[in-house]
Amino acid sequence: MERVSKTFANANSFLYFMDELMLLVDPVSVPEDFPNSLKNKNKKLVTLVTHAHFDHIQGLGLWQEAAPSGDYFMHVNEIRNLKMAPKYSLLLDRKKMPNFEKNKIVMLNGLSGKLVDERIEFILLPGHSDGSVIYIDHKGKKVFSGDSCLKAFVSPNRNQAGYIQRNTEFIKAHFPGYTLYPGHGKISKVESSQCL
Repeated sequence: MERVSKTFANANSFLYFMDELMLLVDPVSVPEDFPNSLKNKNKKLVTLVTHAHFDHIQGLGLWQEAAPSGDYFMHVNEIRNLKMAPKYSLLLDRKKMPNFEKNKIVMLNGLSGKLVDERIEFILLPGHSDGSVIYIDHKGKKVFSGDSCLKAFVSPNRNQAGYIQRNTEFIKAHFPGYTLYPGHGKISKVESSQCL
């Protein structure tokens, strides 16, 4: 498991191998040797976007360039944020976000479902954004939470305390013994995880 954190807000990106796949959770940036390592390992790239805030998708266009045949997943409720991400990237990070192709992104629908030949589950946990999802690798006992439990960078019209408590309790109740890979901060066991 490789952790990449190279954005303005220190968002986490996780890259790991699952059989014939290279899974990427939140494309914040691209490792310099990515095109060679993917080619040499003969793996298909599957990108899982937890939500479309600029600090979590800043490298999306670069990944699409490097792996045009990869699969890219995001919840349909994130379309508004997807459109806003380049604008916020310029304002806050002062860097132009590389262009990405929206038509290459598979829009997830519903409250939950299975991906990647049913090896990854997604669950919609709105609050931080309307389409925030967590991804679960049950075999590897991993939960990728994005910012579903994050106390910072929240829209002022949201009930911040309510969704953080609700989402944290949900994750702890349903995934004991799993490792939590958050959108920001440290990796920890679900039972001992605390919101930032």
